[in-house]
Amino acid sequence: MVLTLCLFSGASLFSGCQPRVKSDVSLITHTPCAPPCWQNITPGVSSEDEVLTKLRSNPFVEISTIKYSMIGEIEPPLITISWQAPGKDYIYLQNGVIWRMEGRYNYVYLQSGKVLRIEVGLNGEITLAEIIEKYGSPESVYAQAGAADFYWYDIVFDYPVYGLRLESFSLVDPKEIKSGRIRVTEEMRITGAYYYTPAFSLEEALHDAFLLTPDQIAKYMAYSQKWQGFVTIPIANW
Repeated sequence: MVLTLCLFSGASLFSGCQPRVKSDVSLITHTPCAPPCWQNITPGVSSEDEVLTKLRSNPFVEISTIKYSMIGEIEPPLITISWQAPGKDYIYLQNGVIWRMEGRYNYVYLQSGKVLRIEVGLNGEITLAEIIEKYGSPESVYAQAGAADFYWYDIVFDYPVYGLRLESFSLVDPKEIKSGRIRVTEEMRITGAYYYTPAFSLEEALHDAFLLTPDQIAKYMAYSQKWQGFVTIPIANW
C-alpha cells in the first residue's frame, strides 16, 4: 500500500493529488438502495453470482482488480470477493489532509451461498454530522489508535439495527491522544462502511456477521461506549 499525503484548501489541490471522479455517497442518498444493501448487493439475500454480476457493472469497481478467494479454516468456509476502486483512491482526512491509498481493497464475504457482510472504503466526503442527521445517534462508539511512521486513530460507530458499521480513520497529533482518550467531533470523516444483516444487538452482530469468538466480543464490548454525544472517549488498550 502506497501512502501519499497532500494538503487541500477549498478546491485547490497539489498537482497529482486529484481524487477519483466518482464518490460513493450512497449512505446519504440511498441510491440505488439503503443499508444494509450496498449497490444492490444485500447481506443474507444476494448470491455469489449476483454479487459478481453487480460488481462488474458498478462504477465504483475497477473490474480488472476483482479477486476471488476462499478461507477454509472457518466452517462453513468463507468466500471472499475483493476489488479496488477505479482511478486514484484518495481519502479526505481531518485538518486538510488528503491520503492517497493505493492498494486499498474492498470486500464481500459470502458464507453458505449468501452474502455475510460487505466492507467498502470511502473517501471521507461524508461527515459524522451528516450520518447522525440521516440515521440518528449510533448505538455505540469504539476507538483505537496506533503509531507507525505517524500517529493515527480509527473510531467505529455501530448501528446494528441498520446492519451498518461506520469508521473514521485519520492521522492525529500524539498530543491529542496522550491521555488515552480522544474527542468525537461532528467533523470526523467517514472512511469506511460495513454492511451486514441487521441485528437486535451489537453482540449479535459481532458474533453472526463478524464471526468473533466470545472472548473477542467481550474485549470489544469492554471498550465500546454507549453514545453520549460529542465527548471524549477512552482509546482501547492505549
